[in-house]
Amino acid sequence: MNALEEIISREIAECNILPFNRFMEIALYHPKYGYYEKPHNPIGRQGDFITNVSVGEVYGKLIAESFCRWYGDVELPFVIVEGGAHDGQFALDVLQSIIENCEDCRDRFQYWLVEPSFLRKKKQQDKLENLPVPIRWFSRLEEIPDRSLNGVVFCNELLDAFPVRRLGWDKVNGNWYEWGVGSVGAEFTWQRLKQEPVELPDYVKSFVSPELLEVLPDGFIYEWSPQAEAWWRKACRILKSGKMVCVDYGLETMDFF
Repeated sequence: MNALEEIISREIAECNILPFNRFMEIALYHPKYGYYEKPHNPIGRQGDFITNVSVGEVYGKLIAESFCRWYGDVELPFVIVEGGAHDGQFALDVLQSIIENCEDCRDRFQYWLVEPSFLRKKKQQDKLENLPVPIRWFSRLEEIPDRSLNGVVFCNELLDAFPVRRLGWDKVNGNWYEWGVGSVGAEFTWQRLKQEPVELPDYVKSFVSPELLEVLPDGFIYEWSPQAEAWWRKACRILKSGKMVCVDYGLETMDFF
């Protein structure tokens, strides 16, 4: 086993079956061995996958145009808060575009980044250090008081990177259960958590009618991220006025089911 697998195995030994959201949290965000803590960049043309930011600067420039249009609608200073900025490339593209193309607002805004990772924060600081813009870092959204700023809270391909609970449909008993991760020898295996049936969140239950449940196949999987929901609620609360912008990809709930 590698070091990360050993850490996960120890947690499984303590609880027998590890909830999948905890497994995912360790695998992605362990401060030393997690996927997003790798010294090399897993995102980009030479990485494991690409994002709209990694294919070029055009995306950042397009978003910057929107920010420049919106700044006049709120009380100054205009604050852009970005969550999950990775290596800071999107922030760099946005800020350079505003500095070059938006004379009216370039001296009237601030850029804040919310970044829990020391490694990623250092990469962001190195990339943004020479820009003539007030830039601040926070480890968590909770460090920013509620209703304290005017501007935009932005995240790009962030919410689907939060750990998820993996639920399965038990057609025979008519309820939802939760998957966890156990181990057999040196192998990790899917195992059902021994707990009471799981209730779907209210916004999902509104789509899932008894008629739909009748035709869902046994073992149908639904992934739900309470952490992403909590992040979004807190992000909304820090704004006194302005806009929330989240860019991501996937099916809407109705289409998914």
